[in-house]
This record gives sequence, structure tokens and C-alpha cells, in this order.
Amino acid sequence: MSGAFIVDNSASSRNDRTFVIQAWAKGLFTPSFVGVLSLNGKSWPYTERLHARIGQPEHWRIVNATPFRHPMHLHGFYFNVDAVSDGEEELTYTATERRMVVTEPVGGGHTFDMTWTPERAGNWIFHCHILDHMMGDFKAPWLYGPDGPPQMLAHMHNEDDPMKMGMGELVMGITVSDDNAHPVSAKLNPQEPAAQKHLYVRERPASPYVSAGPGFFLEGISKEVEAVGPPLVITRGERTAITVHNELKEATAIHWHGLEIESYYDGVPLWDGTPQHATPYIAPGNSFTAYMTPPHAGTFIYHTHWNDVRQLTGGMYGALLVLEPEQKYDPASDKLFVLGRAGINEMHDPLVLNGSPQPGLMVLLTGQTYRFRFINITPNDAVVTTSLMLEGRPAKWRAIAKDGADLPAQQATIQDSARDISVGETYDFEFAPTQPGDYELKFYSVFGNEVTQMIAVVTPASPFSVYAAKR
Repeated sequence: MSGAFIVDNSASSRNDRTFVIQAWAKGLFTPSFVGVLSLNGKSWPYTERLHARIGQPEHWRIVNATPFRHPMHLHGFYFNVDAVSDGEEELTYTATERRMVVTEPVGGGHTFDMTWTPERAGNWIFHCHILDHMMGDFKAPWLYGPDGPPQMLAHMHNEDDPMKMGMGELVMGITVSDDNAHPVSAKLNPQEPAAQKHLYVRERPASPYVSAGPGFFLEGISKEVEAVGPPLVITRGERTAITVHNELKEATAIHWHGLEIESYYDGVPLWDGTPQHATPYIAPGNSFTAYMTPPHAGTFIYHTHWNDVRQLTGGMYGALLVLEPEQKYDPASDKLFVLGRAGINEMHDPLVLNGSPQPGLMVLLTGQTYRFRFINITPNDAVVTTSLMLEGRPAKWRAIAKDGADLPAQQATIQDSARDISVGETYDFEFAPTQPGDYELKFYSVFGNEVTQMIAVVTPASPFSVYAAKR
């Protein structure tokens, strides 16, 4: 019993759509729990199929009538957040206040307005990035306590049913065409790539605190499969081919989260592309090459989109960094902080940072400027509060980017180092320490878990400064 109540400006002539997120549940926090989430009363694969035209702006209102937080993610395109509401008061942003994002969290009882303009044809999706909210065959074990549910549902991907393929609930399909009646083929660019990379998927043995599972290694870097994928570094404006080789005994698919990419290569199997030329899943022993020419430099994510929690918590995710031409990735000053989970049960599987629940000491130098890149690609941690503390007080950093998009000057401000990061979001900050000391970079999940990165800031003259270039 919920819906949208909208008061428009009398002068408004905008053609917009409203999407209400609703929940129905029975027996919450009991073994007999049954629940479903919906958009305008329907769950994938029965949600409305949306149609958009190339070059024609889309104006959407997202209304969250549930008590849960939903990080809403649009594949393939940026969108502007035009207004937000807490259920009592709406804040309409000016042109300099608007956020350009690919993922926007909306709290319980809150709303936001968004505008986006499709530029490329094909099929796309808009969905909540919490796996428990966008999978038809999985319910988070935390609902049932430390022992999990009495029996986990089978992970069925429905390869022969392109309307399902493991997704469910808060997912909407979008077809972008030249008009509302005749979808055009997803454009496949045969242009030869200027750069090629080979990414392998292979089973990884267990390590301390992290169970065995599937993960990545990158040709030419290492053949060791770590608990988190290696950084994939590509160049803005450079045509790049990334071939994913599947050495698992199960199928997979990789999504290039946040990239403005052609539909066929976006990574949602049996949906992306067109019905006549749909993106395939990557069968065991097979490979798939994704082509991309990124127009923006920034921090993005690559991760499994086969909707299997085992793959994601096994380590099938990593940072995708797009650099400016002539720029080189320097891990001594460019610091990655990738948040994940070491298992499917948030009640006892730890939050991990760069694949570890106990990251080693990081050494930084005073007088240097560092780029901190934060990524939340956990399955269900809707709110991870991040803070950089020195002697119990927040340090200062400067916000520089959100979801790979540089912030306008009015938003790129020096501020206290505290930020909530939801699933599917990335944030970039500049940190220029002036005071030596023992800093704590803390990540605290709404589920009560936390992981801490200890950072020793020393002067360049300190004997410990030799460690600054190594981590």
C-alpha cells in the first residue's frame, strides 16, 4: 500500500516517468521468510520494457517506498541527479550542484530525479546493485542469522531463457533505438584496437581468512590468481580489446561497470546487444573479446555479471582505471582501495580490502600528493562508512571524482575525510599529508563489520620512507 505523490511546478512541461520501488515480505528474519521487491508493482523478468530514442533526453523520478537503501545503477551511460528528497523536503540542484553518476543510492522513503540522454543503440539495464535485490534465486543469508537459511536456492542461470538469466526483482530492461517502434542493431565497431589485453578466469586456492573461489590474472603481469582482480589500466580515447578466457568449469560474463561502451560488449549475457545479436555468456573453455574506447578518464570496475554470488565473493572483481594519454599508472602515489566480501554470509564472512580482511601497513610521505580511489563492489553492503582518522580526528582530503567523472570546481572541495560508499559506487580523493603520524583508514559496514588500513605518514628524511614506494 504505497505509491508516488507528485506535485509539479505549474510551468513544467517535462515528459517524465515515475518508478516506485516497493517491497512485499512475510516472515522477516525467520526461516520461512518470503519476500519480493518490485518496480511499479512488477519484478524482472516481468518489469516493463522501456524504450528510448538516441539523442532524446529521458527524465525519470525514482521513488523508494521500501525501508531499504537501493544503489540504482544504469548500464552504459551517465545520468545527472537533478533533485533529491527525504520524503519531507525536496532539494532541486542548480547546474553546478548536479552530480553526473552511474550509480545513485536512494534511502528508504527517499526519492531522486534523474536525466540521461542515450547515445548508443542496443539493450541496456537499470537495476539495484545489491545482489539480494537483483537476483531471482538468492536471498542474503544474514536474514536468517549466522547459520544462514535452511537451504540455499539453486543458482540457476536459465541459459535458454534470455528474459531471466539469473536476474530478478529490481531490474528494468531498456531498448535504445532510432525511434520507439524500430530498434536498430547494436553497433559493432570493426576498427582494429590500438591495445590488447588478455584476462584469464581461473579457480584460486584458499588463503588465510579467504576461502577458495574463482578469480582473475592478467597476461604479462602474473599467473597467480589473487583474492581480488589485478588493476586493469587502459587509456582514454584508445581503442582497446580485452579478451576474457574462461578456465572455470562453469559459465561466466564480465561487466565493464561505468564505461560508456557498445551494448554488445557491456557484459549482460543474453540481453545486451539485440535479440538478433545478443551478447553470449562465456562457456567453460571459451573466450569473449570486449572492445572499448573510453571517452572519460577515471575509476571504474570490472566484475562478474553472471549473477552468481560465489563468483563475486570468490574474487571476480577489480579496478578498471582509465588514464589520460601519456599518463602512467604509479601505484606509489595512486592508491586503490577495493572493498569486497570473503563469502556470501555477512554474519561471519569478513569485509575485505584489496582481497584481505587484514591489509598490511601502508607508508606515505609528507609533502606528497596521493590519489585515493575507493570502490565498493561487495554483494550487499549498501552503506560502508569510510573515514581517515589521525588521533581520533578526521584528516582532510579533496574530493575530485565520482563514478569516474571529474567533479566540477564547485564540488571539488577540501573536506573532512568521511564518506558513505554504496555498492557500485567509486570515489576519488586527493590526500596531501602535512603531519606525520599513524593514520587509520576505516571502512565500517552497515552490517557491523569493519576493516582498517593502517597508514604511517613519515617525512622523506625518515628511514621508513624507503617503504613508501613499495605499498
